[in-house]
Amino acid sequence: MLGLAPTVVVALADAGYVHPSDGPPGDPRFALGDLKAFQARVVEGATVGPAWPLSVEDGAFDASELVAALEGRAVEIGNRALALLATLLPEAAGYDDAQRARFLTEAVDRIEAIIALCARGPQGGEPIELDLAEIGADAAHAGVALPGVLLALRLSRDVVVQTAIEISEARGRHWGLALSVVLNRVLPAIDRLADAAARGYWEAVLEIEAESLERYRNVVEQATDGVFELDESGVVRYGNRAFGALLGLRTDALVGFPIPALLGPFELGAAESEVRVRRDDGAELTLLLRQFERVREGVVVGWDAVARDVTGDPTRARPRPD
Repeated sequence: MLGLAPTVVVALADAGYVHPSDGPPGDPRFALGDLKAFQARVVEGATVGPAWPLSVEDGAFDASELVAALEGRAVEIGNRALALLATLLPEAAGYDDAQRARFLTEAVDRIEAIIALCARGPQGGEPIELDLAEIGADAAHAGVALPGVLLALRLSRDVVVQTAIEISEARGRHWGLALSVVLNRVLPAIDRLADAAARGYWEAVLEIEAESLERYRNVVEQATDGVFELDESGVVRYGNRAFGALLGLRTDALVGFPIPALLGPFELGAAESEVRVRRDDGAELTLLLRQFERVREGVVVGWDAVARDVTGDPTRARPRPD
C-alpha cells in the first residue's frame, strides 16, 4: 500500500509510527487506519517531522541530519569509548598520554567509518572497508591481538548507538524514524567493518611472516655453519649451501636422503654430538652437530640442526675408531 520495502515498514513500527496488530509470528499485520493515516501524512505531501521526509521511490528515509550530528561528536564518542574500555580492561585504565592519544585517534577513525556506512547504507562502502582493513593491518604491525581490534570496534559501535539515541531523545519524537534508519544500518555496518579489519589484520600477519621467513632464509643461506632440517624420521628436508659444502654435495642432492646415509651413524634428536665423515674427494672432517626439536601442537615433528667443522680443533677431536 505504501510502496515501501519491508525493512522500512519494520523501521516505522520500531519508531512507533505504525503498530502491528495480532497475527502469525514473523508475519506482522498492520491496522488499515494506521497505514492510511501515515500515507496521508507522508505520501500526500506532509513529512514525518520537520526534517525527515520519506522517499517512497527508493524506500529510504533521509537521516542525514542525525548522521551529521553524530559526525560532529566523533571525538566525544571516541573519548567515551576510551572510558568504556578502561572499565573493561585494567591495562587500559593505566594508559599513558601517548597510548590514550593513539587509541583516541584510532577510535575516531573507526567511529567515522561506522557513521559513514550508516549514511551511505548498503551501497558505496568499499573505500570505507579499505580504511578499516588498513586499521587492522596497522594493529598487526603494532603487535595488537585481533580480539583487541574487534573489541575496540564493538565498543565504538555501542557508543555510536548510545549517542544516536541521546541525540534523538533530546530533539524530540519526530527524530525516532531517522534513529530507526541509523540503527538498522549500524549492525550490518559493523559486520562489514569487522570483516574488513580482520581481513586486513591477517593479510598483514601473513606479510610479516613472509618477510620474517625471507630474512631467516637469507641469514641461513649466508651462514658459514651447515644448517639443515630433518623430519620426524630423520630424512633431510632442507640444507643450506654451507652444509652441502661440508659434505661435498650440491644442496639439491641432500633433500630426501636419510641423515645416516650422509653422515654415517647418527643419534636422532641428540642435543650435541660429533661425527666423522669422509667426502668423495677423500677429505675427512669432524663435525660438531647440535639439534633442536621442532614442535607443533605439543608434538615433535622434526629437528633443526647446525653442523660446524671442528676438524683439527684439539679440544674437539676424537680418536678415529678402528
